[in-house]
Amino acid sequence: MQRILKSPLTDRLEKAVPFTDKRSTFFRYGLVVISCITTSFLFFGTKAILGTVTPFLFLLGAVLLTSWYGGLRAGIATLIFGILFSWITLMQPALFIDSATFARVLFQYLLFIFESILILFLINRRNKNYESMQDRAAQQSLIATIGAFGLEETNIDVVMDRIVRSVTRALDVDYVALFELSPDEKFLRLRSGVGWRRGVVGKMIINAKNGNQASYTLHTNKPVIITDFAKEKRFNGSPLFASQQITSGLSVVIPGHPRPYGVLSVHTSVRRVFTKDDVNFLLALAHVLATTIERNSTQKELEIMANLNSKLISLDPHRTLSEVVSTIVPSFADICEIYIKGNNEKTNLVEIKAVTKEKERLFRELGEKYPPANTSKRLTARVLQSGKATFYPHVPDSYPQDNSTDGDQEKIYKKINMLSNIVVPIKIRSKTAGTIGFGSFNKGRLYTKRDFLFAQEIADRVAIAIDNATLYQEARNAVQARDEFLSIASHELKTPLTSMLLQLQTVLRSIKSQSLADFSIEKTMVSLESTISQSKRLSKLVNDLLNISLITTGRLELEKEKTDLARTVKEVVARFEEQASREGSKITTDLSSKIIGNWDRIRLEQVVTNLVSNAIKYGNGKPIKVELTKNKKYSVLKVIDQGIGIPKEQQEKIFDRFQRGQVNSSIKGLGVGLYLISEIVKAHHGKISVESSSEKGSTFTVQLPL
Repeated sequence: MQRILKSPLTDRLEKAVPFTDKRSTFFRYGLVVISCITTSFLFFGTKAILGTVTPFLFLLGAVLLTSWYGGLRAGIATLIFGILFSWITLMQPALFIDSATFARVLFQYLLFIFESILILFLINRRNKNYESMQDRAAQQSLIATIGAFGLEETNIDVVMDRIVRSVTRALDVDYVALFELSPDEKFLRLRSGVGWRRGVVGKMIINAKNGNQASYTLHTNKPVIITDFAKEKRFNGSPLFASQQITSGLSVVIPGHPRPYGVLSVHTSVRRVFTKDDVNFLLALAHVLATTIERNSTQKELEIMANLNSKLISLDPHRTLSEVVSTIVPSFADICEIYIKGNNEKTNLVEIKAVTKEKERLFRELGEKYPPANTSKRLTARVLQSGKATFYPHVPDSYPQDNSTDGDQEKIYKKINMLSNIVVPIKIRSKTAGTIGFGSFNKGRLYTKRDFLFAQEIADRVAIAIDNATLYQEARNAVQARDEFLSIASHELKTPLTSMLLQLQTVLRSIKSQSLADFSIEKTMVSLESTISQSKRLSKLVNDLLNISLITTGRLELEKEKTDLARTVKEVVARFEEQASREGSKITTDLSSKIIGNWDRIRLEQVVTNLVSNAIKYGNGKPIKVELTKNKKYSVLKVIDQGIGIPKEQQEKIFDRFQRGQVNSSIKGLGVGLYLISEIVKAHHGKISVESSSEKGSTFTVQLPL
């Protein structure tokens, strides 16, 4: 059993009760008796002196005193005594006197009754208003206390338990139910409650579509009040409610994003009319609970992502993926597996981790015997082919059969018995390089739409980490290849030069040491031919070096194809929306529906990426606009920001290699981005320009011939 440490907030929650009248029955009716006796003595003691008017005033005062301090029932008891007492002591004697006296006493008698009833009404209304005010104050205090408790407590189950127990005391009800909506929105599970039979809480599941109070509340998205379940016509009563003799109830929706979290309801065994204050109180608690759940989920996601980011800094791809699955399990999933495409397009299981060794063994067996090839029925294979993430909040009973090509594979899936599943493609530079799968074997962890979006964010981070690690490895290989090339090149350059020098020295010595008659033309020709051969070899090496120099300066041969520039721009902008949002910017687009041209798609994607990235980096968190139009000759792309701008004297230099505008020193970079995209645009026979001024933003314009 989990040990719960108590705090001052916990104590306040446990002591939180609505306003109650603490005056005892003894006090109430003791006050009635004392008032009646005192009035009687005063009446008999002053009757001879004051006549018949003052006794009614004494009785009226007694009614006022007892109703004020003893409540409505005490006041009524005093009034009954006053009616009987005055009838016996005043009205009956007046019958034997003249009619005028009787009429006067009767008038005073009726006036006393009327004034007493009026006093009782006014004082009772005052007391009810006071109690209602006290109840609202207590409820508001309780809501604030629960909100603070939700911020302090990290275990959401503890928070829910405290809330339902506090509601029981605050509304003076017999039952409280907190229903959690399943991710597929088909069922409601009684996650927490008070007053229910043993074994019901945590296990009771009801239909979320129709037939009961909770589902009706979800459907209408409004508070639902039931005064008498026996007379309810809007929905059917639950058998559980009937077995526990529940008569009245009140339920509200617990809001959530992107779907409601569930339903919070209270019930009583006796007939009760729930008030507007009760509804508002329960609604406030539902919102506090929703905020607590949202904060709890966000905090968990941030913790997982922070932990994941610290592991993704490794530039070793295998180590990176191993750290990823270790972070995901068990904090977000009971099983995490990563498949990556190899150079031969074969997809391999590279990393896997599960909460148990047996589950991990079954998944490894699945990956080895039934790899996600093109002909495979596995979900992983379908995601690889389509490039679209797939989400099963509740894995259907047909899942093993739907994902199997034979009986043995189906048996493995049945042994695994996965309850909830997410598979997301790992996309590197718009190409699906693999998949990352998340699974749950626990009914308490059924993935929601929010989890699905979070899984996609994890996949994006993993893709970036893999790409970075791969690029780093390629860069190391390139440096090593460069060093080897320089070593070979220097050797190859030296060899023909040495050979040419030796041949020329031989010819020169031959000419100096021999007479003209003994001069051998044949030997000289051989030496010269060797020299020419070595010169050609040297020329070839120099040309090769020149080509390498052209490549390193960005003047590559383009792989042109029919490309929709509008689609490319949309894809790039979509990838930057989250980053822009984090920086406080919002990207808006004004794009033509389709602009087709014979361009290198990858290179143009690089152009748009650099321009949008710079707009975010230098945009000061202000709006960014991307426009794409066309005229008769050109397609025109504009990226407009409202950031720090570029001084006029620097605008001609920013497209040169290793040149940057004068910016804040906290913004890092080598200054090659604009140079590279300038070279790509020029290779497409296009134009690039900038219009800017300091602190007024920049507009980069790219024109590409159609």
